[in-house]
Amino acid sequence: VKDFIECLIKWKKSGET
Repeated sequence: VKDFIECLIKWKKSGET
């Protein structure tokens, strides 16, 4: 589930802004 984790990290990074 690398795609899922990568998506989560991208979403977290975008939400952190």
